[in-house]
Amino acid sequence: AGAPAGYARYMIMQLLFLALPAQPPAITEVMANPLDEDNAEFIEICNPSPLPVDLLGYSITDGDAIAVIEPWDETAYGVFPDTDAVTGSTTVPAGGYAVLLETGYVLAPAYDFPPGTVILTTGDAALCNGLAAPSDPLTLFDPGGTADSNAVSTYGTPVPSDIWSERDDDGIDGIPFDPGDGSSVERASPSMPDEEGSWVVSPPGGTPGAGCGQQGGPDLSCTGVSASQQQPGPGVPF
Repeated sequence: AGAPAGYARYMIMQLLFLALPAQPPAITEVMANPLDEDNAEFIEICNPSPLPVDLLGYSITDGDAIAVIEPWDETAYGVFPDTDAVTGSTTVPAGGYAVLLETGYVLAPAYDFPPGTVILTTGDAALCNGLAAPSDPLTLFDPGGTADSNAVSTYGTPVPSDIWSERDDDGIDGIPFDPGDGSSVERASPSMPDEEGSWVVSPPGGTPGAGCGQQGGPDLSCTGVSASQQQPGPGVPF
């Protein structure tokens, strides 16, 4: 006898799921000019993959300093004020978001994180020794090293170099840019390339952990538009 129809459908779905292309984590929001300059800079990272991704051992640089990503340890850095955020882990679920924070964040909490946001840090009082909004691009490296081949995501089109300290602004476009006090720069969609038209100014205060333009809730950014000519039937609205 053949397999039950339900089991066959399940196996087909599993095979389709495994066949989906892996997508690397992406830098999706950068707050370099917060109202609280001491503790409120952040970098948001999205996992657009259909599978969880562990960011342990990933590193990030602005060309001036480099730091390794680690989980938010409440014993070392203080109890996190958002009890429904995830601390103590570097694993970001499929379609989920992580936010990289400075260690002093708990001294003056500035944001309301959506439930399930993974809270990360580099163990430093300032991200990359402090982010400069108009001049600091960012590169996210996988755990394999800091060569250009290990770069999985960028913001601000840094110089493509195998030496991390040379990954400064390439100076040939309008990113990075200063979005103004208290606003961040957001990638309009995690799948968009690092180029001028992909980055927009956030609502006041940014949207850490929520996706572009969304202050809480899922990422509803538009990734494409299609149109077709159809005539509605009688009495059907269009």
